[in-house]
Amino acid sequence: MNATKDKLVHSDLTGKIIGAAMEVHSILGTGFWENVYEEALAIEFNIRKIPFERQKTFDVLKTSAK
Repeated sequence: MNATKDKLVHSDLTGKIIGAAMEVHSILGTGFWENVYEEALAIEFNIRKIPFERQKTFDVLKTSAK
């Protein structure tokens, strides 16, 4: 096995996500707005039964620089 792949906690899921993104890219190519790719990727995730949340928000905390 690949030494890097062995270190990934979620390597199977990572592979599925990358595969879905590559499929979207191979079908659409380049030149669309981000929201077109977001919609296409959501469709592809649903087809592949990959759970996801769209546009999830999270807090970013500012820390002091040292």
